[in-house]
Amino acid sequence: MQPIIRTPDRRVRVFVSSTLQELADERSAAKEAIQHVHLTPVMFETGARPHPPRDLYRAYLAQSGVFLGIYWQRYGWIAPGETMSGLEDEYVLSRRMPKLIYVKRADTREARRVLGNPPPVEPDSIDNASVLHAAIDSPPQVA
Repeated sequence: MQPIIRTPDRRVRVFVSSTLQELADERSAAKEAIQHVHLTPVMFETGARPHPPRDLYRAYLAQSGVFLGIYWQRYGWIAPGETMSGLEDEYVLSRRMPKLIYVKRADTREARRVLGNPPPVEPDSIDNASVLHAAIDSPPQVA
C-alpha cells in the first residue's frame, strides 16, 4: 500500500471519543499528546453549538482519519428517541477507521458498555491521564 502524501497544512485528524466530564483530565492529556506528535485532535467540546450534538460528532468523525476511544465507568447519555448513547454511536460509526482504545481501570462500570462484553478489540488499560498521555505520545512501533 502506497503511503498517502499530504500537503503540509493537512495533518491527520484524531477523533477523541469519551464521556466529557468523567474523563476531562484524560481528554486534556489526549489532546496535548496528539498535538505533540503533530496530529490534529478533533474534540466534540470545541464544536459550533448551533448544530445538534449528533450531527456535530458525526460530521467531525467523518472528517477524521483515526479514532481514539477512552472509556471508564459511564456508558454515556442516550438522547430521547435513540437506542444507544452518542459514545457508542461514535464507536459504531468508526468501524472502518484505525483505532486506539484505552480503558481506565475501574472497580465498577455501568452495565451497558460501549465496547460490549467481551469487547471486539483488546483495549489498553490506563490508570490516569499521565499514563494515557505517555501511551499516545509514544505508541508502539509497527513492523
